[in-house]
Amino acid sequence: MTKKKPDFLRDLDTAIMDELTGGGIKGNAAGLVGTLTQIKEIKQLCGLPFCGYMAKLETVRPSGVPDEVTVVFAEDVPYKACNGIEFDIMQEFVEGSRLLMTGKAQTLKDFQSGRLLVYILADFVAVSEKAVEQDEVAVRGIIANKPTHRETPRGKHITDITVKVRNELTGCEFPYKSRVIPT
Repeated sequence: MTKKKPDFLRDLDTAIMDELTGGGIKGNAAGLVGTLTQIKEIKQLCGLPFCGYMAKLETVRPSGVPDEVTVVFAEDVPYKACNGIEFDIMQEFVEGSRLLMTGKAQTLKDFQSGRLLVYILADFVAVSEKAVEQDEVAVRGIIANKPTHRETPRGKHITDITVKVRNELTGCEFPYKSRVIPT
């Protein structure tokens, strides 16, 4: 019988998600490490008043394919991460920086454009050049619609699942759509 070699990155990733989700107790948690590709200051989000920042982060899937993730955070979130030390976010969070953040998966509909914004609402953001690549979301809730199964032209089987999650900006429950691709 051969012993499996420990996978420290997988174990660390599992430990981080366990911490974020309180061992499965929290219903919506995201952990993300990625390269900042864009950041801008915003005063509203999909028509709602919101003083903070919208950023785009590039993360890399285990397959090597890059993903672009939209992240939104209030203007005081980075100060909390740095124990109240004030700094200019636009000077500290420059394109190419490696950011570490935690938060919640969210969706909001922009009623002017009709588009749905899927994003991470961050409650912790910090520059961390040594952070291990991470792109994890754990969502627990009520399934909003019947899951749909389909096959891509290349033969991959995909299941789309929509789960209701609490929107932190409006207090309402909104559907969060997820794709499950079996390995």
